Amino acid sequence: MKYLLTISLLVTTLSLNAEVITDGTLGQNINLSGPNFQITPDLGQQHGGNLFHSFQNFNLNSSESATFSGPNSVQNILSRVTGGNPSNIDGQLRSTIPNADFYFLNPYGIMFGPNARLDVQGSFHASTADYLTLDMVVIFVL
Repeated sequence: MKYLLTISLLVTTLSLNAEVITDGTLGQNINLSGPNFQITPDLGQQHGGNLFHSFQNFNLNSSESATFSGPNSVQNILSRVTGGNPSNIDGQLRSTIPNADFYFLNPYGIMFGPNARLDVQGSFHASTADYLTLDMVVIFVL
């Protein structure tokens, strides 16, 4: 009975926290509307083959999706969450950028629910690290 209550509380928590809000450090500070969140390149910054996004909060319910888009020149999508709360992902993360690798960082935690789905053509990396280094260059510091 104790485990059933814990699972019920986790599912309830996942379903109540749906939100995708940028933090304004790399583009507009905006609370995106769902259930199909569109993460376009103008919400972040592109430097070379890297497309950077920074979120205050990033959470998806089971019926929601977040689609990252950008030019075909993007090799890496790098997203960080800076708001101090864990991310609850129970919906679909998608990228329409061919062969782009997707990095998702939240040092406060990332919880994937039973309905979490991934649709990216490149590699996917999720981490609770507070920085990311690619080719000996520090990319993100939280």
